[in-house]
Amino acid sequence: MFDLEQAIATWRQQMLRGGIKAPVPLDELESHLRDQLAGGRVNQQTFDAVVAQFGNAHLLRSEFKKVKRSNMKRKIIIAFAVLAFLVGASIIMPAAAQHNRRNANKWATDEVVPLLAGCVISMAGIGTLGYTLKSRRNAPIA
Repeated sequence: MFDLEQAIATWRQQMLRGGIKAPVPLDELESHLRDQLAGGRVNQQTFDAVVAQFGNAHLLRSEFKKVKRSNMKRKIIIAFAVLAFLVGASIIMPAAAQHNRRNANKWATDEVVPLLAGCVISMAGIGTLGYTLKSRRNAPIA
């Protein structure tokens, strides 16, 4: 007689040998496997068909790597966007402070150029951050 728990334990061992060693993805895969098998009488053929739909461990591992790389790229872009904002702000502040020390009504060229450059850099950082976070929210979940 078919033992579902034993079959799942064997499948988990195959996934571990195939390179899926992190417990979170493996637990999630098992959860999806159980969801697919729920609601009916499960025999060996049904189990094998559902497992075949998931694919082998090497295929799954490569898909997990793609998602991980994509997430890493987004994190790097976000870090550079925040850095650009901070660099821009660090250029703006001294220019504004210099203008305040002069107590002048007009902005001098040596104040305006850094002020504009800082604004452009900060806005580029904010725009990149906003775009990256928006595209992350709309990205399909793998």
